[in-house]
Amino acid sequence: MKAASSRLSRPSWCSWPLDSGKPAPRFSQWTWQKWAEIAAQLLALPACLWFVFSSNWLLAHHAFYLCFLPLIWICLKHGLAGATLATSALTISGLIELHLTQAPPQTIVDFLLFECAAVVVGLGLGSTVTRRFRAEAKLATSETRMDRVIAERNWACGIATWCRAISRSIGAGGNARLHAGGSGAA
Repeated sequence: MKAASSRLSRPSWCSWPLDSGKPAPRFSQWTWQKWAEIAAQLLALPACLWFVFSSNWLLAHHAFYLCFLPLIWICLKHGLAGATLATSALTISGLIELHLTQAPPQTIVDFLLFECAAVVVGLGLGSTVTRRFRAEAKLATSETRMDRVIAERNWACGIATWCRAISRSIGAGGNARLHAGGSGAA
């Protein structure tokens, strides 16, 4: 009950993003490859939008779907927390691009429809990945508990086998004396 009351007393924004099942990151322990991946993810969404808005041919063919690639990449790596940040970044950078390029009204409508689809896909995929993280954490805990139970059972079975072997050897010796005509008592 104490854990539940401490969880209720702390603001929801204090917990690691949405209790994703993954531990909070320790930035000091990240390698340069991890930092490079995060930097690439931060640059990928605005770069895709810039690529679409800068090319008249892509803009004429409504190629906003190219932005799904970095969005899915981020969602698969970071779950719901990453999906939330990625969809927000996609919205903000898209609105900036629309303003900078002085896009026609039809492009604005197309982008807003794309944005609705991106939010549904991003947040849906992010929540699914977060649920997978939680399930993996529960599975690891369950496997550890099961390993401990099996080890205890094996230990108990080992003692039972040892006791059976001793009783058989004592019983076999006693039975041999009984059949030889002795009383079985030494």
